[in-house]
Amino acid sequence: MSANIFKGITPKIIALNSLILVAVWAGPFFINTPVGTLCCEEKAMPLYSLLSAFLDNPFARVLTGFSFVVLISFMLVNFNTSLFFIPERTILPSIVFALSTGMIASCQTLNPVMPAIVLLILSLRSVMKAYRKEGTAFCFFDASLFIGTGILFYANIIWFGIMILAGVIILRGYKLKELFLSVAGLFVPLIFTAGVYFVFSLDAESIFKNLEYNLLLSDKNFEYSDSIVAALGFWGITVLTGMFTIIAEINKMKVRSGKVFVLLMWWFFISAALWFFSSGVSVEIIYLISIPSAYFISYLLVFSRSRVLRAVFLGGIFVTVTLLQVLQYIR
Repeated sequence: MSANIFKGITPKIIALNSLILVAVWAGPFFINTPVGTLCCEEKAMPLYSLLSAFLDNPFARVLTGFSFVVLISFMLVNFNTSLFFIPERTILPSIVFALSTGMIASCQTLNPVMPAIVLLILSLRSVMKAYRKEGTAFCFFDASLFIGTGILFYANIIWFGIMILAGVIILRGYKLKELFLSVAGLFVPLIFTAGVYFVFSLDAESIFKNLEYNLLLSDKNFEYSDSIVAALGFWGITVLTGMFTIIAEINKMKVRSGKVFVLLMWWFFISAALWFFSSGVSVEIIYLISIPSAYFISYLLVFSRSRVLRAVFLGGIFVTVTLLQVLQYIR
């Protein structure tokens, strides 16, 4: 399989991308897959609780989850088109992300990470507005405000405030005012929501108790099958190969492109650290780590000098997802 199939952004390629999205998500619409309660849903954050209240049947939750995946896929391509850090018009990030969402069928429904990812991508876009900006870059406050709002969906998104701080240092140096702005915005949505709860005589303290529970007290409740572990291993090798390819060539890139990839690496390592070391995250973290991974794999597929390597990795990610879908639905 050749990555050249996905070069450019033409109506045919968009149609192919749409077909892949529908194929990956067809199962949950027609087959009732057992869906466990994620640890981040046991004591959900306020905005996710509000959203869930309007979606009281499985079909509506799958449809909403699919809609978020379509939106995120569009945002991934648009982000690269606007900054052109992968110097190629390609729809590959969308395709790779869409495939990654099909790795665990029981997660193909609405979960708190989905709206949080939308806000996190908007946050990263805001960070990049500070590049070569004159004067104080208030866009760092906007970036942290997006993450602060994301906390009201998915508590563990708070750790991505580290990425905003890294962005300040990478793009602007150690400017205390901008470092302060990047922290302040994280807490504004929480304080505002607590104020709304207080005005309407609701339990404002529950917001912070649920935040503490989701960050520190909840337990992972998903067991990875051997087939999923093997597939994740292949994807991990592919992602790391892409990352090392980028690192080897980062000094040859345009300065802005290099900085975007550095921030995506921060995103990746924060997600990986949460996955391995935090009791507050479960299998939903795959959605988060798939965002930078989609860009790393896309860069590898576009710019790897080995045609065989590109074919193996691209074919491999299609095959692994297809096999996982089949195995999980025939059990």
